[in-house]
Amino acid sequence: PEYAEEFKIDVSGFTKQLPTVICFYKGRELRRLPQFTTSGKVIDNAMAEATLIKHFELETDVHTVLHPNSKTSTWRLKEEEQKKKREDLKRKKAGKKPKHED
Repeated sequence: PEYAEEFKIDVSGFTKQLPTVICFYKGRELRRLPQFTTSGKVIDNAMAEATLIKHFELETDVHTVLHPNSKTSTWRLKEEEQKKKREDLKRKKAGKKPKHED
């Protein structure tokens, strides 16, 4: 339960967040399944092998994916996209207009 709280995973009886798979790099969360919409709803995904391979880019060379100085790093681009979505969600909850459009 303490890890679920730390990583903001709902473990209640009717949750759609279990199982949750989180990928970390240098102590930072990069991606997780299931994903969420900008409104905070869980996006249903089958936890199938193909889904995990695609979402976490398991067939891609790690240097291509994670090179810290690469502007085309797929993880970096997706991380920036997720950051914008989180910022928009916070603004929406605060009653402000989102800065970013999907």
